[in-house]
Amino acid sequence: MKEGRLYLNGTLVEREKVGETIDRDSQNRDAPVTVYKETLPNGVTHTIQEISDDQPLDNTAEYVVPEGHYFMMGDNRDRSQDSRVLSAVGYVPLDNLIGKAEARFFSVKDNRAPWAVWEWPETLRLDRMFQSVYQ
Repeated sequence: MKEGRLYLNGTLVEREKVGETIDRDSQNRDAPVTVYKETLPNGVTHTIQEISDDQPLDNTAEYVVPEGHYFMMGDNRDRSQDSRVLSAVGYVPLDNLIGKAEARFFSVKDNRAPWAVWEWPETLRLDRMFQSVYQ
């Protein structure tokens, strides 16, 4: 990561601004975020969001992923604790991968506690439940 931009094997990953929105974290703090469509070198695209390009994980050293491991990176770039945090997540061994995500099973909004069933009428995101994770 250099100035909030992802590089793979030294090559800048293209991104295109899609829009802006508000993101609420697990402590109910809102932050304006910019939404981007990022296109990997193999043509796969996905959506990411950034608070800015100068957050703590926006400038990192180069990571060299060991053989038999994966580097996992969150789509909420400035609020994800992912492989960039070697002391907490780090590289994920292939043996830890047990399947492929196909669909969202359950979804609540605003990072509300999923066990708070009394809040479900207002917090369930029915439009996202049982939907494919592929766009």
